[in-house]
Amino acid sequence: MASTLPAQGEGFRKTPQELAAYNAACPKTSTYYVRIFKFVHRGTKEETFHATNEKKMIDKFKISFEFITHPTFVFDEKKGPQPWTAHVESKLSTDDRSNLYKWIKSIFQADPVVMADLIAGRFKISNLLNRLVMIEVEQKISKPDARNPNQANLTVKNILAPMVVPGLDLTGYQTQKLYNELVLFDVNDFIAGVPADREAFKKLYAWEQKDIFTTEEVIASRLRLDDFKTDKATTAQQNYNVGQQAPSQDYRAANAPADDDFSDPATEDVF
Repeated sequence: MASTLPAQGEGFRKTPQELAAYNAACPKTSTYYVRIFKFVHRGTKEETFHATNEKKMIDKFKISFEFITHPTFVFDEKKGPQPWTAHVESKLSTDDRSNLYKWIKSIFQADPVVMADLIAGRFKISNLLNRLVMIEVEQKISKPDARNPNQANLTVKNILAPMVVPGLDLTGYQTQKLYNELVLFDVNDFIAGVPADREAFKKLYAWEQKDIFTTEEVIASRLRLDDFKTDKATTAQQNYNVGQQAPSQDYRAANAPADDDFSDPATEDVF
């Protein structure tokens, strides 16, 4: 259902002591309060349905979450404490059998207006941005390899509405300033030249930008990645240590779930 990405930056490989501290501080398998700070509609990618070996074009998206209650961690002494993040990648569909539909229904179940829009097919993805939600995550230690030796990784298993706990005031969780900048990106609007999405593209990290340019839509548009590279994007990539660093192909091969690298259409809900 979900991708398994490095819990906090690929290749956190310094001393064994630092790695041990990193793994010990990484969120454990449990449920956490988080806020959604990034939604990226990546476009279509070819995937193989393993049950039939059939290849289909699948519309993909990625949601990124910032932990707001789990203790921060010093990933870089120059930057000080930073929050952990997690991500989920899946197929973009609001079909009532899809995981995305179920997640949205869970998050907005108390909002009749949003639910009416969802049922009528009018739901706006922008409604997800900056929302307080809960996520169920599973922590696993990666297989030993040269790039990521025994590093903790998180898999987002489910997205839920925030649990109301007696005596716990969620207001602060909903209003506190996030460390990460809010980003909403749609590849189709980017291709069409919508200014907001052209600006949002600049806020994506270098690996995300390259990934966008491998989609069928962008390839067909004849846009060139070199025309959109910025100093800011380069700097952002250099500073990228808050849980979203690109999984290399070696990393994906070494740490993929048993059946597939990110999602398996044969075993997932229909999207």
